[in-house]
Amino acid sequence: MHRKILFGGLTGLLIVEPGCIKNAAEDEAGTDGTTDDTGTDDGALVALGEVIVDQAPVSRPTLGRWPAVAFGGNQHLAVWEDHRARRPILYGGRVAIDGTALDPLGFPILDVAPEANFFSFEYRPSVGFDGVNFLVVSKAAGQIFAARVSPTGEVLDPGGIFIADHDSEGGWPSLAFDGEQYLLAWSNEGIYRARVQPDGTVLDPGGEFAYALSRSADATPVAVSFDGANHLLSWADHDDQGLDPVLYGGRIAMDGTLVDENPILINPIGVIHGPVAGFDGTNHVIACTGTGPEVPGQMPYEVWVTRVTPDGALLDPDGIFVIEEAPEFASIDRIDIAAGSGYSDVVWSRTNSGEGGSGADRIRGARIATDGSMSVHPPGTFPIGLEATVAVHPDGALLLHRDEGEPEIDYRAITGTRLDGAGLPVNGSVVTPASPASRQDVRGLASDGQNFFVLWTDTRDPMAQGKALFGTRVGVDGALDPTPIQFAKSPADLADIVFDGANYLTTWVWHTGGEGDGSPFNTVRVSPAGLRLDMMPLHPPLSSPYNSLAGASDGTNTLLVGMDIDSWQSQIAAVLLDQQGAAISAVVHILDIDEGHGELPAVSFDGLEYLVVWIETDGLVVGQRINQAGGLEGSRFILEDEHPITHVATAAGGGNHMVVWEHEGGTWAARVGPGGQVLDPGGYLVVAPDLAPDRCGFEPDIYTTGHCASVVFDGENFVVAWRAPSIPGTVSSLDLYAAKLSPDGEVSPPVVVSHWPERVGRPFLAVSDGVVLVAYNLFLPGAPYDTRRAVVRPLVP
Repeated sequence: MHRKILFGGLTGLLIVEPGCIKNAAEDEAGTDGTTDDTGTDDGALVALGEVIVDQAPVSRPTLGRWPAVAFGGNQHLAVWEDHRARRPILYGGRVAIDGTALDPLGFPILDVAPEANFFSFEYRPSVGFDGVNFLVVSKAAGQIFAARVSPTGEVLDPGGIFIADHDSEGGWPSLAFDGEQYLLAWSNEGIYRARVQPDGTVLDPGGEFAYALSRSADATPVAVSFDGANHLLSWADHDDQGLDPVLYGGRIAMDGTLVDENPILINPIGVIHGPVAGFDGTNHVIACTGTGPEVPGQMPYEVWVTRVTPDGALLDPDGIFVIEEAPEFASIDRIDIAAGSGYSDVVWSRTNSGEGGSGADRIRGARIATDGSMSVHPPGTFPIGLEATVAVHPDGALLLHRDEGEPEIDYRAITGTRLDGAGLPVNGSVVTPASPASRQDVRGLASDGQNFFVLWTDTRDPMAQGKALFGTRVGVDGALDPTPIQFAKSPADLADIVFDGANYLTTWVWHTGGEGDGSPFNTVRVSPAGLRLDMMPLHPPLSSPYNSLAGASDGTNTLLVGMDIDSWQSQIAAVLLDQQGAAISAVVHILDIDEGHGELPAVSFDGLEYLVVWIETDGLVVGQRINQAGGLEGSRFILEDEHPITHVATAAGGGNHMVVWEHEGGTWAARVGPGGQVLDPGGYLVVAPDLAPDRCGFEPDIYTTGHCASVVFDGENFVVAWRAPSIPGTVSSLDLYAAKLSPDGEVSPPVVVSHWPERVGRPFLAVSDGVVLVAYNLFLPGAPYDTRRAVVRPLVP
């Protein structure tokens, strides 16, 4: 008989009843060996309602990169590569002239690369306006796509408009509207162009070759500007000397024919970033960055502007020198231009290599008049940010960029400011084109025998670089604490939670980037009533500059596993803590650096002793027993000696430890009995290989596409949860499954725990009174979240 457990109790609590998360694909599949959510009478688990852990959405500026913006219809359309789903999707949002976000959550425009890696830099969009609709163009998945967006924010081409194949690493497209059609241009072992009509018709399918490029410049950016009669394409290529690339251009008529059969040399400086271009009502204005005079040990960057008349005449054959950025800056990150009537505003963002530099510095800007006169805005005028872009409107302009943050790519938000008619920031103006709920990544789960405590990192606190550590209790009856606990303002790179028989012991590590403190453990106790007992973190004598953090309790004391903070010789070390969080044993070295490299440990307690298991770089799953006094018992032993091992987990029950690991895309299990005897030599298969091997670490699931299996003992059987693709070999279809493993090694039919269009996060397990709770994160589209959130789901026999 199945128990009915209501996971609820708060007004507005989202409860997904059994079976509600199935979709048509799941109904039709039936080929992956899984049961449905309601379970069967064949010994499979039953998955009950799915519940969002933190009910109150906290809005944060969306995380992403490479914004672009255009003005039209009395509003702006901002577009960017969005990271809220932990994979790249092209999003957009309309912004009024006064800076109001007209689409508070933003909306997806193009999603044509579902298998894309988070770090692949998949979308680098450009956007224009034709008087009726916006057109967004970007390279993605080895092709160039476009999509129209109406002034009401409706995406008119949800699947995108195919323009051309594009196999180069760079050479992203740009565009300009000429009153009849758009001209798109890009590089791909040559300069190509294609005309697109306002109704989305592509007049030049696949693109038309325009100009040749040298082999070393086959992925140069191409800028497009329109002067009322012709388009001017601008790009960088090597000259006859084959040294630094210089600036070339060529005009194209509205019918697509070449006005200039051979490229025009626009500027002889060595181009580094750009070009970007606009038309100021009189001339084309092309801006780029280049190398300046040599400075010992440094390579300063200069900003240059060149004007070209509509008939192709060079007004500035040697360019207009704007400024030299030397030598405290590592580089100029991006340059952009927006042309108004009688002027052009140029902005550039910079990375800072100075003492204590955060990776970003203040954006700089200049205004270029039609006659070539120039004024550079004073330092400190603009905010700190990267990837700055600008678009003018009749009363000023909108500047967008990625917010300052730390150098890590994941923790920067898309934000901006309004500019007045002089191109200067409006006081107090902060523009956020989209603000979904903060993104969450589950990092741990524990039970006190009556309730559960879920641990996650959250992007709601910008001071923590997108990894603020939060936690809250979840009761068996579904009751939630109304306000989660924030454990620290600093980021949590690793985290774990254990119930020690009296309190929850939450431990985390911040990888401070080599500040000399060894990335020490931080520990805070939380009572079963949900009260934080340590206002300042405790510091056990362990650290983890690498991926080493795990813990387990015998009901009185807790064994923490990491590295000895006082000895760089340790790779895997452990210490015993009492219920006050104080160390009551010496730090014991389990594996030293001269014996091998170990990481990703897991630990369990079987009623008599602890078992610590870890992965060694030569492909071993290795175990070591630790007694209840915190000392070594016996010698290290090998459970699996195949390569590559990418994940390991362990739990204890029924007198044995159950160790699961991932090898070559499959998940295996083996029991370890008292005295370290491996009862299943080589292990037995739990989940068949279905993806290429991929590492599972402590970081969120952005870094892995593996099974990331977790295991727990429910009092009668072990329960294993893992991720696997519902579509074989397809990373984007990662769903969550669970099965029982009997103490003698039998595997029950698996049950679908969560099946959603976006990949499901790695699972964490805990048990209370025979109920197994699974915690993970899901992408929840639409209001009020539209981001990844921590959820839980109970499983019962």
